[in-house]
Amino acid sequence: MIDELRKTNKNLILVDSGDMFFKTKSLPQLRARLVLDGMNRMKYDAVTFGEGDLNMDFEFFLKEIAKTSMTYVSSNIQILDKKNKKLLLPYVIKEIDGLKIAVTAITPEVMMDSQVLENKQIKIDDPILALKETIAELKEKSDFIILLSHFGMAGTKNLLTYNDLSDVSLAIAGHGRLMTDTVKKIGDTCIVQNSLGGEYLSMLKFNLDDTGKIIDSNLENIALTKDVPEDLYLMEQMGKFSAKKLKQESTRDEQEVQEASEKESLKILQLSPEAFIKKMKLKNTD
Repeated sequence: MIDELRKTNKNLILVDSGDMFFKTKSLPQLRARLVLDGMNRMKYDAVTFGEGDLNMDFEFFLKEIAKTSMTYVSSNIQILDKKNKKLLLPYVIKEIDGLKIAVTAITPEVMMDSQVLENKQIKIDDPILALKETIAELKEKSDFIILLSHFGMAGTKNLLTYNDLSDVSLAIAGHGRLMTDTVKKIGDTCIVQNSLGGEYLSMLKFNLDDTGKIIDSNLENIALTKDVPEDLYLMEQMGKFSAKKLKQESTRDEQEVQEASEKESLKILQLSPEAFIKKMKLKNTD
């Protein structure tokens, strides 16, 4: 679908506001590899991280991120690999028809596991102060600023309401299942949020004047149903994932049956001789 959209929308920018994967899901590492592989093939222009991503095993996280060619951005988080190379940019700027479109991001530390907060290779700054510094720089370099906010919809609204962030043209909220069906506004800033889990692709279209000011906008949430043509490669990978997930669930069911049987056997062994004889008589009667 993304390839088709790029053919008919030459100015398309594809972004994600984080929580691409979670360690609490079944087969978390295999799932994460599949998600990253798919996103990399779709050539995302900018991606940020949420707590679901950073709470994964860090060595696995570094290894898998290094395999991709996507641009990862954050104004308040920095991650260093083993060679002290920075994995995130504070922002990225795309030039489209003479307009400079900037994408930056923020993620709060309050959602992170202790292993993330104690990791010396991860540095998390105050998101509001860091964002204001980044926006001050982007005002001089770009015409339109997109903020990938991992504060959720309510948190993003509060962020924009109680801070001077009027230079942000569009805020895309991540974290949470709320999906907007219309473009919300706080002052001059537009806000949208897509659903969790890749159920929809949100297509937001803007008409801009020569200075990057919004003339009008339109939001369409495209349901990713079975009617949407599948990428053959990704469909094959999903098939392999589903087979492994089914096998894992089957193994887990067998283990639960065995554990239940062992518990029952243990209970019987702990019975007095009289109680054991009584139980056996009842079982034979049944």
